[in-house]
Amino acid sequence: MNKLFSLGLAFLASAVISNAQPQDLKIKSPKANDTYRVGRTVTLAWDTLDTKGNRTWNNTFEFMWAESEAGPWKLLAVAKNKENFKDVDSKNANACAGKVVTVLPRKTQLWIKMQLASNAAVNNVVGPVNVEIPAPATA
Repeated sequence: MNKLFSLGLAFLASAVISNAQPQDLKIKSPKANDTYRVGRTVTLAWDTLDTKGNRTWNNTFEFMWAESEAGPWKLLAVAKNKENFKDVDSKNANACAGKVVTVLPRKTQLWIKMQLASNAAVNNVVGPVNVEIPAPATA
């Protein structure tokens, strides 16, 4: 009986730990020095587990951009022009999405920041990311 109780307690503890708020974030895509053409859809992807094993599932994130690593930061519209994104897979409500789409602003070089909406201290910055802006067509 004690063994069964211990196993149940261990399972409960691991469930509580794995559903805790993430403590650190890691953007997987884009990477520093990647280049994208202006106006194209870009997928922002992140690691869905932090270094302590906490999942990003069901947490809400904000994405921002700046022309320098220090800011100032401006909101980056994601997924149907929203200001934030809740990390839940649309096909499986118990899974993390781990990615969202955006269109980068018309700037030649920028940094991207992902932060936990409820705690701005939990964030990650990647950059510089290059945006190719072709010259206007001539007639």
